[in-house]
Amino acid sequence: MKYLNGIYMINFALSEIPTFKWCLNPICGSGQDHYYGEYIKHEIEDNGNVKIKCPEDGCKEFLNQKDIKEFASEESFKRYERFLLNIALSEIPTFQWCLNPNCGSGQDHDQEDNPIMICNSCGKKSCVEHGLPINAECERCIEEEEEVERRLQEEEQRLREEERRWQEEEQRRREEEERRRREEERRRREEEERRRREEVRRRREEEERRRREEEESRQRFRRQEEEQRRLVARQNAESASESYVNTMKQCPKCKCRIEKNGGCNHMTCRRPGCGINFVGWFFILATRNCTCGRLRRPLQLTNNN
Repeated sequence: MKYLNGIYMINFALSEIPTFKWCLNPICGSGQDHYYGEYIKHEIEDNGNVKIKCPEDGCKEFLNQKDIKEFASEESFKRYERFLLNIALSEIPTFQWCLNPNCGSGQDHDQEDNPIMICNSCGKKSCVEHGLPINAECERCIEEEEEVERRLQEEEQRLREEERRWQEEEQRRREEEERRRREEERRRREEEERRRREEVRRRREEEERRRREEEESRQRFRRQEEEQRRLVARQNAESASESYVNTMKQCPKCKCRIEKNGGCNHMTCRRPGCGINFVGWFFILATRNCTCGRLRRPLQLTNNN
């Protein structure tokens, strides 16, 4: 009886199929292992699998490392172990493989500190950020640096523009504040000047009012003095007139008042009197010329009606 293998489509006898201890497939038995070795080699080298399923239809079990070592060739098993190691290393976040196709080594490298890794094995540089082997500088890094530089320049230009606008606004604000300050200063000075003029005017008015009051007081005092002098003069005049009248006599003819203030006793009633001549206060008629020769003194007669 022949069996058609589902993987390699090879006809071989059922008794030639090798067996796995964990596989319960009834067709499993002992025999040649060449076919399973080819199957494992194909999965490892061609497909890069490290989890290899049992080739029998309906079997869901996976071959373990011991089975793979038993049936695979030495070269295939070494590659299998290398694949397992690579998988384990790839699970380390900071582990990076050398991107030199002729190297295949790897090492711990944190790309956040430096995207360029220098391989400890071959000495070649690799850009771990972009996954490219490089000899000098990574072209993508250069492009990204240029892009970053361009963005930085644009950002710097934007910041300068914002700074310029801010400075213009600040300059306008300062000018407006200065204008308001000057306006307030002008108003303050005008108010001070108005108050000063008002104070000067008030003082001038007070001075003028004081002078007027003083002048009025002086004039009032002078009027009072004048009134007092007139009153005294009137009183004196009245007193003198009364005394004067008491010292006068009437002409015996025309009755005009006559005052004797000197001379002899011969008297004449002068104009506007009647012109009569008489002697002393006895009213004795006499001639025009004095002949008494006695008591000769300067004689003055005053006629008063």
